[in-house]
Formats: sequence, structure tokens, C-alpha cells
Amino acid sequence: MHSFKGETFIMHRRTIETSEIVQPERLSLPRRSAIVAIPARNEAERIARCLSALAVQRDRLGAPITPGHFGVLLLVNNSTDGTADVARKLVPNLPYPLEILEASLLRNATAGGARRRAMQEAAERLGKGSANGVLLTTDADSLVTPTWFIDNLHHLDSGVDCVAGYIDAEPAEIVSLGASFLARGRLEDTYLRLVAEIYALCDPRAYDPWPNHRVSSGASLAVTLAADEAVGGMPDKALGEDAAFTTLLDQRGFLQGLPSARRFGGHLMPPEWSSDGRCGRHHALPKGNAGRTVRR
Repeated sequence: MHSFKGETFIMHRRTIETSEIVQPERLSLPRRSAIVAIPARNEAERIARCLSALAVQRDRLGAPITPGHFGVLLLVNNSTDGTADVARKLVPNLPYPLEILEASLLRNATAGGARRRAMQEAAERLGKGSANGVLLTTDADSLVTPTWFIDNLHHLDSGVDCVAGYIDAEPAEIVSLGASFLARGRLEDTYLRLVAEIYALCDPRAYDPWPNHRVSSGASLAVTLAADEAVGGMPDKALGEDAAFTTLLDQRGFLQGLPSARRFGGHLMPPEWSSDGRCGRHHALPKGNAGRTVRR
């Protein structure tokens, strides 16, 4: 049990030897029903940074997010380096409830499969049909910006169903890979910006004017529980589950829009996740029968 300013949160350690995860008690979320689902495999070196970034979330005026506005579900799958132990040691210092599930996934034990399972577990804790339920996800080796949570809620509250965040490389690490690597990344960023502009000019959308972008990334996604349930959750893919998810939303009648790539930066990512020079950006989906994906 973990107490924080009069509120009691429960952290569970579960060691599972099959592809099925035993259902633990629900996270204690006294206010808004929002859970950040994080899949992790052999991330002992980086998980503390990831969880710590979520611990210093603030609103747009700089005030800390009140404890209890969101919980975090960490799915440590097929890991051999003590990732769960590192996370467990942080629990007393965190201002949010953290639930740790340890699992050995037998089927689709991949990055995509782990994210799908983590989001499924989070959705179950929110409860089917929860009117205000919000699922967020990031990577265990990523750092969200201090206003990541509130920026995602801002877009969802403005009438969208899904928000995907801008992803960038960690400056010191990408520069350390050499001038040619950095130059290639800059060229690809320029290419992606031009492609996004072409899309915006050829298929202008009033709700999502230029500047915008065209890239999805599971390192920064937020979706209403209703939208997630409508499409059956994250697709069961080994890789590319994030882009497949937003494509599925589009195919089911959700319109994808893509405003301003950099205004709400989502993450700094280590170079091994951006070694091809790619950057993901933000997108979102308005509520109703047809949602819109707006990228930030």
C-alpha cells in the first residue's frame, strides 16, 4: 500500500508464466479516470527516467498536476534485467499510483504485442463504457515533456478522441552519433515536413490547418476509452501498431487531421529508437460519429 496526502494507492507485483495476466485489483483513481500504459522489456537503465518525467507533470501555468489525476500501469514483459525492481523502488516517491505487472508473453511477445496488452489491461481498469475514461501510452525509454498529460487532456477536452505526440531525439545523444547521422536526420525531417505540407494543400481540413504533420508514434498516444473500444483497441501487430491504430480509426470513420507539429512536443527519445532519422508528431480525433485526428 502506498499513501500520498491522505490517498491510498495499491501497487501490485505479479509474476506470470503464461501469456495470460492475472487480473489484479483496480488502480485507485479518485479523480479523472486516466491511465498511462507503458510496456517495458529490459529497460532497467531508462525506466526511472520515464516514470520520473511523469512525476513532474504540471499544468500550463506551471502548477503541479494534483495527485490522483492519472495512474500508471507498467507492463514488464519477458524482461531479464530487473526493470520491475527498479520501478518498484520508485513507488514511495511517486505522486501517482503505479501498478506493475510482470508477464511472460508467449504469443506476439513483441513491442506491438506488449503495447496492445498494456492498453488492454489499462482499459479493463477504467471499466467498459467509462464516459470519461482516457488511455495514454508512452515508451519505457522515453521522456514526456512536463505538460504532456495536460496538453493531451486539453485536446481531448476540446472535442477530439485521440491525440498523438511529437517525438524527437535526445539532443546530446543524437549529436554524439556524429555529424553525418545528424545531417541525415535533418534531411528526413525536412522531407517529412514537405510531405505533410503537400497533404495539407491537396486535402485541406478546416479543423486542422497547416502547419501539421503525418506521423504516428506509440511513444505518445492518448485516446478516449470510447474510441479505443469502438475499434477493438490497439491492433495485434508485432511492429507498427501505432500507425495501424490511427489508420484503423480513420477506416472506421474517424477523420485524421494534423495541426502544428512542434507546439506540444511529446518526448525526447534515445537514438536507438530514432536512428533512421524519423520523428513522430502529434494527432487527435474529435468526438462523435466521425472523429478527427489532430497532430501536435
